[in-house]
Amino acid sequence: MNSDRAALVDATDDLETDAVSLLTDLVQTPSPNPPGEYEPIVDLLTETYEGFGWDTAVAFAPDDLLAAAGLDRPRPNVLATVTEGLGPTIALNAHFDTVPVNEDAWTYDPYGAETADGRLYGRGATDSQGRIAAYTLAARALEHADLLPEDATLVLAITADEETGGRAGAGYVADAVLRPDYAIVEGSSERVWNAGCGVLHFEVAVEGAAAHAGTPGDGTNALVAASRIVRALDAHADDLSERGSEIDGMNGPTCTPATITGGTKTNIVPAACSFTVDRRVPADEDIDAAETAFREVVSEAAADAGVTVDVDRVLRARPYRFS
Repeated sequence: MNSDRAALVDATDDLETDAVSLLTDLVQTPSPNPPGEYEPIVDLLTETYEGFGWDTAVAFAPDDLLAAAGLDRPRPNVLATVTEGLGPTIALNAHFDTVPVNEDAWTYDPYGAETADGRLYGRGATDSQGRIAAYTLAARALEHADLLPEDATLVLAITADEETGGRAGAGYVADAVLRPDYAIVEGSSERVWNAGCGVLHFEVAVEGAAAHAGTPGDGTNALVAASRIVRALDAHADDLSERGSEIDGMNGPTCTPATITGGTKTNIVPAACSFTVDRRVPADEDIDAAETAFREVVSEAAADAGVTVDVDRVLRARPYRFS
C-alpha cells in the first residue's frame, strides 16, 4: 500500500464515527417525497457543510419549472464546494428525498436510525442518506489526508426530487447551475456503471357508467375493467421480462402497476377508476417505442372491456449510456 492510500485509509477510519453520526442525523430528519418537505434536512446539510468550512449554497428550482411540473413546494438543492481549482470540476451527487413510509411494513422505527448487528436501519439508510454520508466521508477523508486535488474543483451536489424524476433536483442543477466535467452519481451496488435505466410513469383513467349495485347490468364497472387492463399489463410485463438487457449488470425492462383508486360507494357500480404504472426502460431499449407499446396494450384491453380510457404520462426520464 502506497503512502497516499495508507493516509486515506487512516483518515477514513478516523472519521467513521462522524460518518455514522451524520447518517443517523439524516435518517432522523424525515424528507419524504411526496410531498417534498425539505427545509429541515437542507438546514442540517448546510449547517454541517458550513461547519466543515466548505463554501455552501442552496440553489432553488425556479417558479416556472415548479409550475410546469405541478409542484407546490420549494425545491432546494445543496451545493458544497470542498476545494476549488482551475482544472476540471468533479461532482459527487446524491439525493436527500426518500419515498414515503408505510410504518406497518417496518420492524424498526423508520426514522429511528437504530443499529443492530453492525447495520443502521431507517428510511434512506441506503437510498440515499447513506450515499450522502459516504460522499461526505470521502471528501472529508481526502481533506484530512491532505489529498484534495490542487488543480480541480470538488463539489458535493445533494439534490431534491430524485424519487419523482428529479426535474427540479439534479435535472435543474445540471441544466442551469453546475456543469461538472466528471460526476459520480448514486448507484445500487459497489460496481461502477456507465448506464442507467429510464422511467415512464403513467396514470390510466378508466371511464365506465354508474348504476345501482343491485342492477349492475345497467352500468359499466370501471373497477372491473381496470382490473382487466392491469392483467393485460401484467402479461406485457411477463413478455418484457424475457427480453433482458444486453448491457452487463443492467436489469431488463419492467412494467409495474403501482396504485389504484376508484368508486364512490359500496352499493354503486363504479363509474371511474384510475391506476398508476411504473415502466422501467433499460439503456438498450427505445423509450418512445416502450411508450407506444404500453399505450397499445392499454387501448386493446380497454376495447375488450368495453370502456374508454385516458392515458396520462406523468413522468419521462430517458435512459443513458456512456461509452
